[in-house]
Amino acid sequence: MICEDGQVCHGSVSNGDAFGELALLSGKECDLSVISRTDRAVLWRLGQDVFRNVVARQKRNEDADIIKVIRKVELFQDLSEMHIQKFAECVTRVRFDEGEVIVRKGEAGEAFYIIESGSVKVYDIGIGDSVSTDHVLEAGDSFGENALLMDEPRTASAMALTDVTTLVMDRSTFETCIGELRDLIDLSSRRKALKTLPIFAGAEDMTEAEYSRLAECMKEICIKEGTKLANIGKPYPKKVWFVRKGQIIVYGNKSGKIYNLLSGDYFGEKSILGDADHPSSHEAVCEDNVTAWVLNKEDIESVIVDLDRLGTAGSYRKSKQTTNIITGLVDIKKHRVLGQGGFGKVWLVESVATGEP
Repeated sequence: MICEDGQVCHGSVSNGDAFGELALLSGKECDLSVISRTDRAVLWRLGQDVFRNVVARQKRNEDADIIKVIRKVELFQDLSEMHIQKFAECVTRVRFDEGEVIVRKGEAGEAFYIIESGSVKVYDIGIGDSVSTDHVLEAGDSFGENALLMDEPRTASAMALTDVTTLVMDRSTFETCIGELRDLIDLSSRRKALKTLPIFAGAEDMTEAEYSRLAECMKEICIKEGTKLANIGKPYPKKVWFVRKGQIIVYGNKSGKIYNLLSGDYFGEKSILGDADHPSSHEAVCEDNVTAWVLNKEDIESVIVDLDRLGTAGSYRKSKQTTNIITGLVDIKKHRVLGQGGFGKVWLVESVATGEP
């Protein structure tokens, strides 16, 4: 029995159990008593010096294994030995069973993951209506950094396809260590965004070198609220936008369908495949201030040379709203007042474009 002040309060230990390690590690006197519940008990005793040496050796072996894993991660290959060791000291091994969900879309991002062994599927990518291609990550890959960098909810879910061992860094440690890694992590995030875009995911024989060069061509821009990225009837801008923060609304004059593009979504990939003068059938407007990565068609051509290598463009999820879009007072025609309340008058109006109420 393990007791305190003569009272039983901490349970018991039996064959194969151990106790007293905290006192050996801290060097403080043990404030608990251990009382034998049998007439005879056989114990093995380990002195403090030997115990500390065993723990230190085990820790060194674990750190060496972690450092080997980190050295193989593309993200950290350019880091100095000092920085790799510093990073290794800040991660913890966490294991997941096959089929276990590691992160869920919409949850707060509280950790950054490096895969030590096993396979992880990243799926349900993007918060809005664009449809991205699922992505499988293997040993040496990492995920979860975007939610920490942007301080936003997860934009995708990740599930263990096999038994998986990860190296995990929590938010506070990540933010402390991220200074030297920010540019490298940002470049890695761009590569992963490209791989989920259908035209690249379905491309012929895309190499990692090509993905890296394309990622370097992507520019982060801030776009003011109300800016139109595409206009109905006018040629498509030859570029792809990857939404990092904010909201873009896409709609068409004929269909009246509306699509909301949020963090993790994309827009404009069809313009890369289309003719130079092909008119846009959609209008895209920044609903609020938007931060996005932008990749131009010219840069894509300079890297992959032949656009015929690209896959087919993706589509949007089924429209959540099929009513005609009214963007301002100039788009409506007033008919009569239906009533009046505390918020003012209620008018019957119709769309100038379609004539529908």
